[in-house]
Amino acid sequence: MGTAVLECQMPYIKQGFKTQDLIPYRDIIFKQLTQKYGFEPKEAFTISESVRKGKGIEKWKQKLLSNCPEWYVETLNTIKYLFPKSFLKVI
Repeated sequence: MGTAVLECQMPYIKQGFKTQDLIPYRDIIFKQLTQKYGFEPKEAFTISESVRKGKGIEKWKQKLLSNCPEWYVETLNTIKYLFPKSFLKVI
């Protein structure tokens, strides 16, 4: 999965969040931001790359908070590294 991925989402899992709403790998961030939260592809890619590398989301935090649930934004900001989906299929 990556670094700090499961740990930061465990409270949401325990609360009964659907697994398709969580962030298990980096490719899903782009998909969720574009399809679910209405971000332009270029911006969604930039955000997902920043999260993937553990650089945080401060630059986009206000826009994210106005378009996404607070728990989602907190999760993006907490993740330190995310593997791609293809890597998880190999494990």
